[in-house]
Amino acid sequence: MFTLAPAASLRFDLDYHRFYLLSARGPWKDAGGKVLGFDPGGRSGTHVGDEVDFTVAFPLHKHLQILSGYSLFLPGQFARNTRGQDMQHFVYLQTLVDF
Repeated sequence: MFTLAPAASLRFDLDYHRFYLLSARGPWKDAGGKVLGFDPGGRSGTHVGDEVDFTVAFPLHKHLQILSGYSLFLPGQFARNTRGQDMQHFVYLQTLVDF
């Protein structure tokens, strides 16, 4: 993780994540429990992939903050074998309320 705050009201974050299965014969699931990939023979390895996240945060008010981000998922051996070689791109914008 790398953070840069050029001003009190602006923060840039860069994060790197590396994802693995707990077991070569286990399923890859999303946060909701949906199976994204599965190799019952266990021959696809355990490296699901790598993700790079870039976020920008800035406050609008004392209790209100905007967070914008971009994420890039690079498939590992398991993801390539079960889902294909395409990289995934995510862009998001969220509002954070602190009370």
